[in-house]
Amino acid sequence: ASADPFGTSTAFAPSNEASPWSGDSLAKPRGPLPNGYVAHVDPVTGREYYHHTATGRTTWDRPTESPNANRSEPQQPPAVAPARPSARSPSAPRLPTLEPLAQPTVHESEQLRASVESASYWSPKPKSSQGVVSLSTLLNGKLHGECMARISSRTLLMKDWKSCFWVFDEPSVLIVFRERAHYLDFCANPYLNSEEKEYLAKKKFDITFSSSCSTITQKRYRGGLRLTRGRASDSSELNLYHFTVGEQRDYGPATVAKFASTSLPALETLRGAIASRIANARKPARQDYLATNQ
Repeated sequence: ASADPFGTSTAFAPSNEASPWSGDSLAKPRGPLPNGYVAHVDPVTGREYYHHTATGRTTWDRPTESPNANRSEPQQPPAVAPARPSARSPSAPRLPTLEPLAQPTVHESEQLRASVESASYWSPKPKSSQGVVSLSTLLNGKLHGECMARISSRTLLMKDWKSCFWVFDEPSVLIVFRERAHYLDFCANPYLNSEEKEYLAKKKFDITFSSSCSTITQKRYRGGLRLTRGRASDSSELNLYHFTVGEQRDYGPATVAKFASTSLPALETLRGAIASRIANARKPARQDYLATNQ
């Protein structure tokens, strides 16, 4: 007999359950086990217990019936599917009778092909040239050209030349752009608002009787700064022709812009256009002055 860790022996421990070797169990006949039960012997107590393999049920009492004996079998679906409702039944939808389509003739096929090819979504027509404005059309009859300029306060203070494109959009209005493409967008782009157009037009001059224009002079520049006459020239130096545009204001004369170019004829064209418009603007004021003083 093995000793219990608490000092008691388990070989002769009393049990409240009836032993299978008692007189009551011997008096009862021992029939075969129901289906699914397997008898096992407990190694500690030596008693038999019964285990049902399908349900996992374990008991000390000898079973007399299978645990699935009282359960009803699941209802199997019928072997034959239920009949579909008759076509004559009022609940059944009536489907239209489909007739076989007739094959088109050769003449009908050619007409269909011609109608599809003539549609706009199949063969789009080339875009008309109407509404598309070219740069040459916009500049037709307008005096324009390219040069370098100082038109902002920063460029005038830092003496920094910037390339530009100028055009007389109106008889007495000179507009300066960074490049030709900006002038095209300024005139012909319908998606630009007023603020975006003002950004493209870097400077807008109204030639009036108070405007002034200096004569053209020549200076040597390198890196945007004037060089002294005694220094030797090198490849980075530029001989620029330039003139100044001013305006008479309440506090006195002010410099509005400076224009320069390496080509004297190109700069003379711009300077002559500005000077002639200043002279035309001063004619009415001079006539009024002479009329009042006579």
